[in-house]
Amino acid sequence: MGLWVMLEGDLETHGFVHQGWAGNPSDDPAWRDVYLDRTARMWHRDKNHASVVVLSLGNESGTGANLAAAAEWLRRHDDRPVHYEGDHDAAYTDVHSRMYPTPRETRSIAAGEPAPSTDAAGAARIARMPFVLCEYAHAMGTGPGGLAEYEEIFRAHPRSCGGFVWEWKDHGIASAAPDGTLFTAYGGDFGEPVHDGTFVLDGLCTADGTPKPGLPEYASVVDPLRLDVTPGTAVVGNGHDHTVLTGLRLRWAVRTSAGEAVHTGGAVLDDLPPRTEHRVPLPGAPGPGQHLLVTVAAHGPAGARRTRDVHLDGPPEDLRGPAGPPSSPPPGIGGPVLAVLRAPTDNDAGFYEPTHELWREPPAAGAPGAADRYRWTGTDPRDATDRPGVVVPTSRRWADLGLHLLQPRTTGPGPGTPQGTVRTVWAAPGADARQARFVLTHRWSRTRAPGTRRLDLAWELPALPVPLARIGCVLTVPVDTAGEVCFDGDGPHPSYPDACAAARPGRHRLPATALAPPGAHPQASGNRSRAHRIEIPLADGTRLRLRSLHVELDGTAAPRGLQWTLSPYSDAELAAAAHPHELPDTAGRDWHLHLDAGHHGLGSRSCGVDVAPAARLRARTAGLSLLLDRVGPDGTVLP
Repeated sequence: MGLWVMLEGDLETHGFVHQGWAGNPSDDPAWRDVYLDRTARMWHRDKNHASVVVLSLGNESGTGANLAAAAEWLRRHDDRPVHYEGDHDAAYTDVHSRMYPTPRETRSIAAGEPAPSTDAAGAARIARMPFVLCEYAHAMGTGPGGLAEYEEIFRAHPRSCGGFVWEWKDHGIASAAPDGTLFTAYGGDFGEPVHDGTFVLDGLCTADGTPKPGLPEYASVVDPLRLDVTPGTAVVGNGHDHTVLTGLRLRWAVRTSAGEAVHTGGAVLDDLPPRTEHRVPLPGAPGPGQHLLVTVAAHGPAGARRTRDVHLDGPPEDLRGPAGPPSSPPPGIGGPVLAVLRAPTDNDAGFYEPTHELWREPPAAGAPGAADRYRWTGTDPRDATDRPGVVVPTSRRWADLGLHLLQPRTTGPGPGTPQGTVRTVWAAPGADARQARFVLTHRWSRTRAPGTRRLDLAWELPALPVPLARIGCVLTVPVDTAGEVCFDGDGPHPSYPDACAAARPGRHRLPATALAPPGAHPQASGNRSRAHRIEIPLADGTRLRLRSLHVELDGTAAPRGLQWTLSPYSDAELAAAAHPHELPDTAGRDWHLHLDAGHHGLGSRSCGVDVAPAARLRARTAGLSLLLDRVGPDGTVLP
C-alpha cells in the first residue's frame, strides 16, 4: 500500500498569536531570506520522492509576504500544488485548507458555498480549489470522536481531499517513579517551568507504539472497502483511487439477540473498479430483538484478503414481563449507586477550539453563518470567553453544577409502588433538592428461575445547561483479576455514540484488566455498547452473569442499548491521578461496574470541535431492567 505525502516545511511561529501576530517573522522583511532558504532546502531534499503530491509552506505561522515569496519560489521550481492553512484568502496557495473546522463549515466549503472568512474575490478562488483539512481531529486521551461525520463529507464532495488526524504517536518519555514503577512522563514531570503538560499525549498510538482505541476507530472510518446497509439493500463500495477490488463475496445473516440464525444468504460479486459500487438486495428490516449482520470480503492491494461488516438492529424486544417478589442482590454485589459523571477525558477537559482564532467576530450581516455563528463555529454561547479559541471546558461546567458532589437521601417510594422499591434523591450541596435533583429508583426481585435476580432501575433527571456524561448506576463486584470477561454485544473495541465504527456485534472475550486501561493520563475509558449478556469472573471462582431485558431513554428504546464499563478504579480515583502509578492499590478490593442507559460522546475538544449535537446526552428520564445470577464452574446457577 502506498501513501500520498504532503511535504511540509519546518516552520511554525504560532506563539505570535498571543500578541495579535505583531512582529511575526512571516511578514518581516528581515526574515525573507531565511524563509526562502528553508523552503529551498526542504524542496531539494525531497523533490524526487514520487509519493510527495503537495508542497506545504509550514504550519501555524500567520500570514505575510515571506510566505507568499516562498510559495512563488516553489512554483518556479515545481508544478505540484502549494498548501498553507494560514492563507485564509487563498492569495498565494493552490489548495484551500482549514484546521479543526466544524462539520457545518466543512460541509459548506466542500459544497462550494462562499467562505465568509474573506471577500468575494477570495471566496471565488476558494470555491475553485481542492479542499483539505490539515488537522481535524485531536487524538488525545480517550478519543477522538466524530470522525465518521467528517468522512461522510469527504466522500460526498469530489473537491474534498480529506483530512489529517493530529497525530500519530504520543510524545511521552519512559520514566521511573522513586519506587521503581515505570510510567510515561509528560510535560512538567521533569521540573521544567514551561511545558505543554498532557498536550503532548495526542497520538493514535502510545509513546511505545501500542495502538490506542482511536487507531482502529480511524482505520474503520476511512477503510476504502466500504459497506453501507439499509433495510433491503447493501451498497459495497471501492474507495481506492487506483486499486480494483477482486474476489468479492457478500454474506448476510439475520440473528436473534442470543445469536441464533433466522435467515442467511450470500452472493458472489463482480470485480469492483476504483470509485465505484455494487448494490445488492437484502431481506427487509430485522424483526424485534433481531439484528442483520452483513459481511463483505475482497482482495485489495497486493492481493491481501480484507473484510468489512455492518449490522442493522431491529426494534428492541421488551423482555421484562411482570416483576416477582422483592429480593436482595446476589451475594457480594453492592449497589446500585447513581452515576451521571465520568472521570473527565482530555476532550471533556478541553478548552481550545482553534476555529475561533479565525472566527473572532461573527460573519458580516448577510454572509453565510451570520445568523447562526455558534453552530458555524461550534461553541455554545455560554462557553465563550474573551480569549480567541479558548472556551469553558465541559468538565468545568460539570464541576460548577456540583455533579461530583451529589449527596443521596433515601425517601419513601410512594403509594402504589411495589414492595422492595428504593427511591434515592441525589442533589449537590446547597442545591434545591426540589428543583435540581437526580432521582434513582431501583428494585431487586426474584424470578421463577431459582437463583436469578432481576434489577429494575429508573432515573428522573433535572433540566441542565450541559449534557451529562452518563445516565447509569454503579455496582461493586469482587472481580477475579486474572480472569476473562465474556460478553455478547458490540466489541471487542470500546464504543461511544460518536466513535463506534471499530466495534462489531458478536461474542467477545477479553482479560478483565484489558477492558478499561487508564492510559498515561488517567481518565474514563472502555465504554462498550449494545450488551445483551456479560459474564464477569468473580474472586471465589464463580461468574456473575448479567442479561439485558430493556433499556430506554425518555420513554423510547435507548439507541445504543445497555452500555457498560468495568474498572478497578472509581471515577473519582481516575480524576485525581496524574499518572497510573498514582492510582490506589486495588488488590483485594471490589471493582466498579458501570451500567448505563445513555452515554455522552467524546468529541475532539482537547483541540478541536466539541461533541456533535446528535451524540450529546440530554435525556430527562431513563429505565433499565436486567437479570443477574451467579454461575458455578459447571454452569449451574447458584442460590
